[in-house]
Amino acid sequence: MNTATRCWRRGRALAVALTAGLTLLGTLPASATTAADYARPPAMRSMIVSPANTHAALLARAPSGRTVLTMLDLKAPGTPRVIKAYDDVDIVEVSWVNDRRLVYSAQQPGALIEYEKWGTFAIDLDGNEEQHLVTARSDTVSDTGSRMRQRVLPRGWDFWRAVGDGSDDVYMTRWLDSAERGLSPQVVARVNTRTMAQRTVSEGAPEGATGWWFDAAGRLTVVTTAKGDREQLWWQPAAGEPWQVVREWASYDSEGKGLEPQALERDGTLIVAARATGDTQALHTFDLRQRKLDPAPLVGVAGYDVNQVIFDHRLQQVIGVPVDAAQRTTVWFDEGLARAQAVVDKALPAGRSNVLLCGQRCAGATRFVVASAGDRQPWEYFLYDVAAGQLRPLGMTRPWIDPATQGRRSAYRIPARDGLQLPVIVTHPPGVAADQPAPTVVLVHGGPWAPGASLTWEPESQFLATRGYRVLEVSFRGTTGLGWKHEQASWRQYGLAMQDDLQDAVRWAVAQKLSDPRRVCIYGASYGGYAALMGPVQHPDTYRCAASHVGVTDLSMLFSANWTDIAALGRKVGLPRLIGDPQADADMLKRMSPVNRAADIKVPVFLAQGRLDQRVTPEHADRFVSAARAAGVDIERVDYEEGHGFASTSALTDFWQRLAAFFDRHIGTR
Repeated sequence: MNTATRCWRRGRALAVALTAGLTLLGTLPASATTAADYARPPAMRSMIVSPANTHAALLARAPSGRTVLTMLDLKAPGTPRVIKAYDDVDIVEVSWVNDRRLVYSAQQPGALIEYEKWGTFAIDLDGNEEQHLVTARSDTVSDTGSRMRQRVLPRGWDFWRAVGDGSDDVYMTRWLDSAERGLSPQVVARVNTRTMAQRTVSEGAPEGATGWWFDAAGRLTVVTTAKGDREQLWWQPAAGEPWQVVREWASYDSEGKGLEPQALERDGTLIVAARATGDTQALHTFDLRQRKLDPAPLVGVAGYDVNQVIFDHRLQQVIGVPVDAAQRTTVWFDEGLARAQAVVDKALPAGRSNVLLCGQRCAGATRFVVASAGDRQPWEYFLYDVAAGQLRPLGMTRPWIDPATQGRRSAYRIPARDGLQLPVIVTHPPGVAADQPAPTVVLVHGGPWAPGASLTWEPESQFLATRGYRVLEVSFRGTTGLGWKHEQASWRQYGLAMQDDLQDAVRWAVAQKLSDPRRVCIYGASYGGYAALMGPVQHPDTYRCAASHVGVTDLSMLFSANWTDIAALGRKVGLPRLIGDPQADADMLKRMSPVNRAADIKVPVFLAQGRLDQRVTPEHADRFVSAARAAGVDIERVDYEEGHGFASTSALTDFWQRLAAFFDRHIGTR
């Protein structure tokens, strides 16, 4: 029997086991979903596997509404056991230190967090031996309520990662908040999570560090730094020797010299992401002694940046590479892991993103947690037992969502008017044929220098699709992960070519008979909110309405410390290059600011603002609404006690209900 036949039979057996196992999860709801169903937090999230792959920690939503820390024994899976819960705070992050100990952070829910309602702790997997690591207080000791006092790190320290050598030690970073640089790390220390014994490991390292990498012996060996608009890669060949600059490049690198270190392997090889031979980033090896980048990529994907690795702490080497394209895939260097991935992919429904979750020792693992999601299926978890050839369900993040009621998502690449390729994700309304024009919402992502949409299930686009709208998510120029040309094409193009990309996508959708040209609206948050307001300004014949959440309305306010939380260095170096110089480009910034173009808007506008927003402050909304009303714009405004995003489920539910009602009035068929 050949290898291909053996794999096929194993895949068939797994598929049968999976089908049978799904019945254990109960019957999915058949009733129509509401805004509250999409805004509702997931029932479970952040399943993190222990280093030896024997247990999984996960954050679960308790009946009280609090997020609690639970533990699942992967050797004999049953109901997860709660090991830590609070009445008034949520557990928000968890990481493994070793096979018996974890670190978690807890904080008060909401847009504003009181310092006394926040902290970082270590705990054993059985819920015992808890140790307070970081407190909200500014001193270095905390009263335990008895005659004993314990050492606790003060506010400003943060958990970074486990050391990964089997000890109870972790790396902690101390951050400094300055007007010039904002929050930036200053010190790295190795801290024992039981005794709180602390040792600084960044002593003598170059200042202005943005990243640290340790060799197999735990010595800090490689550091990246940033100063002004320059970045450097430093190396210390041996303890006590001087640090050397082995590479330097401009922060906004147009010459392809920039490196993003990913891992330092046991033999001293540095794995980096770089643009060595093309427009997109690929993974390469970098010889520190020769100061030379190997031009032959380890992994590269046409049209997409590759800049992540999976590191095995036992082997001290990279064993896999996640690739985030329209659908997430993983390239495994280890034969056993590649085989496990292939078997899981064959067992689960086609078209899914299936992520193998393993601990710090992935190579040779005999069990994996699998995180899987499709375009209509929210993320769910499975346990894959390699020896038994079984794949069994562990739980769903949103069991109240019925995949049969969700919209199909499809991926395209279309040319912009200047030839630049734009990835577009389309969410089709359920029950509407692919070639049947539908009322359309252009959903613009924030950032704008941030990743775009993928094919996996998303609550906001699905909420709109199930209300009858075809949703277009465009990776307009500037969307990250698509190469240098795509990113650089966005510089100083707020309201200009970036806006044209959105219109080009609408024209394409109309030509493909996806969209009804008489019923198109534009919506987004943050930068997306800005683009939504500029849509009817720049392209008045394209949109019938516009909806903006926490959207920028005055570009000049981004350069003022009074109106933004962007650090001075970002306003001085980054924003002038990316958006425009506040002096030299003052006329352009004024012309491309919605607050100054309100009179050009001839369609209804829905605007939502967080009164606690420190990134796009309420003055953006206040000034725009005043200008819009003075110009006779049909505008509806709602305010929430929220920040730059929604922390409250009830507020998000209310917003989505209002948003859908707004679209229904202007382009809907309901």
